[in-house]
Amino acid sequence: MRNLGRWLGRGTRMVGAATLIVPLLVQPGVTQAAVDSPIAEITNPENSKIFRPGDVPLVDGNAFAGLGVHAVKLEFWLLNKMERAVLAQCSACSTSTASYWTYAADGLLPGYYIVKAYAVDNAGNFSPAAQRGFVYGLHTIATPTPPPTPQVPTPPGMIPAPSIETPPTPVLPGASGPVTIGGSTAGPGQQVRVKEQTLGPLGVTRSDADGAWEFTTRLPSGDYRFRVRAYDAEERSPWSRIYRISIDADRPLLGIETPMDTVFLPTEPVVLEGILFDERAPARIRLQYWLLDDVVLTQDVRCLACDQQEFVWEHRPEGLSPGYYHVRISAYDAAGNPSHNASTTFIYALGL
Repeated sequence: MRNLGRWLGRGTRMVGAATLIVPLLVQPGVTQAAVDSPIAEITNPENSKIFRPGDVPLVDGNAFAGLGVHAVKLEFWLLNKMERAVLAQCSACSTSTASYWTYAADGLLPGYYIVKAYAVDNAGNFSPAAQRGFVYGLHTIATPTPPPTPQVPTPPGMIPAPSIETPPTPVLPGASGPVTIGGSTAGPGQQVRVKEQTLGPLGVTRSDADGAWEFTTRLPSGDYRFRVRAYDAEERSPWSRIYRISIDADRPLLGIETPMDTVFLPTEPVVLEGILFDERAPARIRLQYWLLDDVVLTQDVRCLACDQQEFVWEHRPEGLSPGYYHVRISAYDAAGNPSHNASTTFIYALGL
């Protein structure tokens, strides 16, 4: 029992019935240097699997050790903080050189997790960490869809109301360009007056020889309701149906959780982590790895939850040479707005 703190670390919370406590068994006359390191494998969950709120993520795998598998330690990391450390349930710990293990991770906080598994043999040797990442419990937000804009009835003495048919998407980039709406009128050369229900009149345009019209403006972020009315030389139309669009003019917020000048040793992968937030939906993150004055790698991070307002990102570059790296990072939201650039540095110590 005294050895349990050495396995789990100071301040560890013991969670539920999944905790397994077994006295440490050391074979007489066997030193740690005389045996190979034990091996831990993770079978489930699949990497980057998304669990909905209320699901109980099942983590399982296999452990191998020449001196016999004593226990399997699991660590659940959220950002750079270890949220939980437990011992998994083993099918044959302390009795066999190979064992299946499992753990039901209930009660997790929402977020993107890295789970690390370590096999411990009967001599107290630890395996290298096996790792998997998964997303748990993040609520999605619904993507708005533009309502149809049917023609309104035409009262006697009036011309038909113009239609609003563009833009075809409900969320537009406000910061990266002007916003254009358009449609058609019942005849060519009609004057079209555009208003927004809250802001009031926005301006006037005119339809072309085919009856098509466009109106361009710049608006801050928000949800808008447009109406238009057409005029010819003698008559006017009723106001059109309301057309709703959303403008996204805000940059996404990009954060880096990996500390500057982190040293990655040969026994561990290079892992950069951070968080991305946008009021509507993040889209992608691009990383450029600089070694001296050369860009040696440019990659986009896979978005694990692009329908979320906030998600944790992770990147594991491969094939890097030893050295001191500078990484430039930029992010984009679903509307195409870029974040302010961020950067970090790290040392890859392989071969040093």
